[in-house]
This record gives sequence, structure tokens and C-alpha cells, in this order.
Amino acid sequence: MTKSEILFDNVKPGTVCPLKKGDWIALELPDEAGSPLYHCRVANPDLFPSIEIGPLIGQPVSKELSTTPKWSTAFIDQYSVEFDELSEAEKRGAVYRLLALLPSVKEMNAYLAKQNTPDLARWVDRISPAAFAVLRWTLASNRSCIMAVDEPEKAVHGMPAYMQFRFAMGAPDKEHRFKTAVKKTANRLDSKYPTLYAWHGSSIQNWHSIIREGLHFSDVVNGRAFGNGVYHAPNAATSMGYSGMGPYGYGNNSVSFIWPNSDLQISSAIALNEIVNAPAEYVSSTPHYVVAQLDWIQTRYLFVKCKPADAGAEQPIPAFDKPPTSKLEQDPARVPIGAANTPIIIPNLSPKPEKGKRKLANTVSPGPKKTKRAKKQNWFMGKIAPTRKVVDLTGDDDNGDVDETRFEDSDLSDASSTVTDDEDREIFMEPQSQQLAVRTGPSPIEFVPGSLDHDKLSKLPKPSYANPMATRRLLQDLNVLLAVQEHTPLRELGWYIDPEKIGNMYQWIVELHSFDMFNEGDEELPLVTDMKKHNVKSIVLELRFPGSYPINPPFIRVIRPRFLPFANGGGGHVTAGGAICHALLTSDGWLPTNTIESVLLQIRMAMASIDPAPARLQLRGTYAEGDQNSYGSGEAVDAYRRACKMHGWTIPVDFDQTVAEQ
Repeated sequence: MTKSEILFDNVKPGTVCPLKKGDWIALELPDEAGSPLYHCRVANPDLFPSIEIGPLIGQPVSKELSTTPKWSTAFIDQYSVEFDELSEAEKRGAVYRLLALLPSVKEMNAYLAKQNTPDLARWVDRISPAAFAVLRWTLASNRSCIMAVDEPEKAVHGMPAYMQFRFAMGAPDKEHRFKTAVKKTANRLDSKYPTLYAWHGSSIQNWHSIIREGLHFSDVVNGRAFGNGVYHAPNAATSMGYSGMGPYGYGNNSVSFIWPNSDLQISSAIALNEIVNAPAEYVSSTPHYVVAQLDWIQTRYLFVKCKPADAGAEQPIPAFDKPPTSKLEQDPARVPIGAANTPIIIPNLSPKPEKGKRKLANTVSPGPKKTKRAKKQNWFMGKIAPTRKVVDLTGDDDNGDVDETRFEDSDLSDASSTVTDDEDREIFMEPQSQQLAVRTGPSPIEFVPGSLDHDKLSKLPKPSYANPMATRRLLQDLNVLLAVQEHTPLRELGWYIDPEKIGNMYQWIVELHSFDMFNEGDEELPLVTDMKKHNVKSIVLELRFPGSYPINPPFIRVIRPRFLPFANGGGGHVTAGGAICHALLTSDGWLPTNTIESVLLQIRMAMASIDPAPARLQLRGTYAEGDQNSYGSGEAVDAYRRACKMHGWTIPVDFDQTVAEQ
């Protein structure tokens, strides 16, 4: 339809149009077959009682309606009810209908590919603000990394007709806890095969919460005949039954659980989990593995059943007819049986040791994944962050100053972090019997923690504001970061926070370092070259949190060293005044569910990117001379405002208070 209009009947002279440009309305057409319901945006109400509307969104528009100029009777409902005012049942129905109104993933991808500024929020005629809010929440609340398998060498053999995904679930420390459990149990039992693999099936409607909360056994779904724990099966046919597609039919395979605009039309899903190999210590080991220790379980693959493609259409499921050449060695007594009713073959994804490199067991994490920096920097991981559960860690104290803080491993929970690139790299390294190549020897710009003199930094004045909610959240975030820092080699982590120097919860100093980890073989990042030349060990950042955190983003700036401005050929997303130039740190790009860990990851990767230009340092004299190579706080604040104005970004409402010089 090129143009559609609504004509209001029996309108009295002087009547004001009840709608304005940008409003969304629902149209029911009772005279059409099936009384279809459509949704659309008001494009132009200036000619009321006739108003122009955008494209009709909903079920496919009938050929007659789309090609024949005619008037049809319509009942109109305006989007005017606040979501919080709905009952629980109405909220569920509203979310379901809003999801059905979203474009397919392919359509969204095609739209973004055509835009100079790729932002789905700009697709105003196709996605309503309400539907966009649901889409944004769905993505932001996702706590897993799910990557489609499209290469035979990375696919599990023995699962025909299933689409395969590699799957990483939970917080960065989840993998650490799993590896620790594997190591301790294997040493205690003297196991030749530290882990085994088994299937877990669940109805399709359960996977939304599984992806966000991880596997647990808080709720009883299919009974617990063999005790309390997470149930696994050595045969995929058993798990298929619980997923809704097997011969037993335990699950619910109703089409109402399928997203109408899904390209895959997923009807069931099962997971292949890696488990600590100690069946005698499970709650039950026959006929199912019932595992009560959640740290003993890690999901490695997700297999989904899709609707077969129409004849002549592109098949969504790659055909993996041949097994991978590099095979993971499994416990021969406990090899899982796949959908083909044969033992599955799992690919060995551990990188082979390079010639001349020392071999180490994979209890040591590998270096960063190599990519072509100009075009293939992986920005996905930091963009998808989890919902945090706020825990009262400080009582009613509303003072932002912290004199004494305890940082304990127990503070690091799955609900308080996000999947990162580091976890993604570690999570898909396979068991400890494998060998891998790692960088050895000291770094030419070796970072030394604790060597920074904080008293010589040109920081913003100590903030005087505070509120209990923000303070509790900041303390929780700091606990998470320090626990991750304690359990991860600093060179792999790439950032450092000195816990002894946190004097105010609203003002942090963070050092970014070890940028040589991004080098491509013998090709050195220009930033690394400059850091070596001037003996710069780290990039010093100041993080200033508003009193409204986490509703509004922190202000983040470089204190030192100075970067070559973009106008002079520099890069790294650092403004001429030292403020970080990123939509993520504005009201338009920030989400309360973002984590500081993911923010630091994105900033570090932006500095390492050479697209559109590599970051370079601009130092005056020697770096040790201090102030002349540092940014002033005032110039950073001004640069942030200029960047927001230039890009059309919204400055947080309490920004002036956050950066006040007092």
C-alpha cells in the first residue's frame, strides 16, 4: 500500500483531532474477511477529519485491500494505556502481541544494513515504541552468547535435522567455578576423563528463562522420581521427549509458542552439557544423571528443531554429513547417543600448539581471539548485558564514601555479571587433557599493578551527592569486578582497579593495559608502538557515576596520556578533550542492565580498533613529566557535550551535577 488514510465520519466543525503525528493506533476492519486487526503509525493528522497513516502492520494484508482503492469501515483504538496499569494476564497478552508485531530478524538486519546510522529506533513506521521497548528488553536481559555453527569442523556429528549453536551461559566466573570443580574432582578421583557429556531437554517455552537464569531445579516441571537436581540423559531420544518432539510426548509442542515472524520457526530445543565426571556422586546416575551441584554443569551446545523450508527455498539447517577431523576424546563408557541413534562425535575446538611454542595445559586461558581488526572486531559481547539483581549490601547508609569494604567470592553471582569475550574464548576451550599455545615471555609494555600514583592524577573533585540505591548497586558492581580481577590473569583481563584506592563509590580510577594482546602476529598496533616508545604502561580512566546510577550512565574520560585528536588523524573513540565518545555512555544508548565490565571491554576494544583510524598518542616531552600529558577535567566535560551535540545524542539529565566542579 503506497498511501492509506482514515476518514472520521460525522465530525462536527471545530472538532480537534484526537491523534497527533507519531501516535500508534490499532485498526479492526469488521467488513473484511476474518475482521483483521492491524496496527499503524499516524503519519499526518493535519487534514483532519482525514488523516494519513503509515503501512499496516499485522497479519498479511489481503490482496484486495492492498490493491483496490476503496473505503472500509474501521474501529480505532489508540495506544494510550501504561503497561504498569495492566493486570498480569493483560501484560502477558500485550507482550505476546507486541512480539508478533516485530519484523523478522532478517528484515531488521536488512534495514540496519541500509542505514548510515544503524538504529532500529529510527524505523518509526514499522516498529512502535512499545514493540521496540520489548525488543530492547529481550536483548538486554539475555545473559548468554549463542553462536550458530556453520562449519562442519565445529559441528557435533550425529544430530541430523537439528540446527546447532555453540552456547555460553552465565557469568565469567561460572566457567571458572566449573573448571575449578573439574580440576578438584579429577585430582581427588584420579580421573582419566575429567568430564562427560549428556543431554538436557525442556519444553520450548522454558528456554526463555533457562537462557536468562541458567539451569537450576527451583521449580518442579516433570516430576522428580530420581531426586532433586538437574536431569540429564545419555540418549538424545529421552531429552527429545521432554523437549516436546520425542516419541514420549512429555513436552508441549503447541504452535502458540512459536514466534510468528521467526525465520526458523523453532519447535523444540535440547542442550548438550559438559558435566564433572563423577556419577557416583550424582543424586542418581541411572537411568538419568541427576546432578545437584550446579557448578558441575556447563552448557556447550544448543540444538533446535526448525520448520522444514518450502521446496526451492534456502534450507536453514546446514548439512553436516561428515564428522569433524579433530575429535574430542570422550569417556568411552559414557559417550552420548545422538538423534541418529549413534554415538555422537564432538569436535575438538582447542587450538593446536604453534611450532616452537611451549605447551601448557588449558588451565591457562588463551590470548585474545585473532581477527582482522579493521572489519571484524567483535562488538557483540559487550552489547548484550544481563539484568542485575540488586542486593542490599550496605544497609541504610547513604554515604558514598567507603572506609572499609569486604570483597568475597560469594558476592560474585550469576545474576550480577555478563558474558564477555574473555569468557567466550575460555568457555569453548575443551577439557584439560588438551594442549594449547599461549603467549610466553614478558610484554614489552608489561603492566605493573599498584604502581600508579593516584595523588598526581588530575581528577574531578570528590562528589558530594549519594543515594542508597546507587551506592548499593555500585558496591555490588565493584565486588563483581574485583572478584573477576582476582580470578583472571591481568594480561588477559586488560583492565585493573586498585581496591585500596577506592575512596568514594561514585569515583573510580581504572587502568586499561596490555594492548599488545591485540597485535596481529608481527603487525603491531600503532597504539602499542606509541606506548612502547614513551614507556606508557596503561591508559588511565576516571569513571564518574551519577546519583541516579544505574538509571543513567557514568561519565568516563581519559586522564592520561593524551591521544591524537580525530581531526588530526587519530582514533580510539577518544575526544579532543579526553572524554570517551560512545553512544553507550549517553541517555540514548545506555541501559540500566549494562555492566561496567562490558563497558570497559567496549572501551578497550574501541581503543584497539583501527577503523576508521587507529588510536595514537600525542605526548609532549617525556611521559613522566605528568600534567602536560594529562587531560583537564573541564576540557573533557566540554568535549563530551560537543560530541553529543554533533551526533544528536541525549545528555543525561543529571550530567551537570555529576561533573560539577563545586
